[in-house]
Amino acid sequence: MATIRKRRKKDGSFSYMAQIRIAKRGQPDFAESRTFPKKAMAEEWAKRRELELMQPGGILTAKWRGVTMNDAFELCFSRRQAHQSRQLLRITSGVHGDWQHLGVGADAAAEV
Repeated sequence: MATIRKRRKKDGSFSYMAQIRIAKRGQPDFAESRTFPKKAMAEEWAKRRELELMQPGGILTAKWRGVTMNDAFELCFSRRQAHQSRQLLRITSGVHGDWQHLGVGADAAAEV
């Protein structure tokens, strides 16, 4: 649903900000806004943009607009590294805990 807000500029004139927020079950929220000199322009953009976003895959396409393949690969790689780090931390803390349970000192467990 779009919201149009009237905003006063520094020079005293007005502009109109069209704001679109969409929340769908199972998908994160999406928000987008643009500012126009006339209210009719803001309303027209909001109506057209909402129709675009309601198309299948519209929100997903909008979220990835302007993202290069390099950006996507870097995001994927950083998420994978974070996941592997969490797995390694779980494994090493589990091994360290097992060694302490067996009475082996912390120095020996740290060497593993």
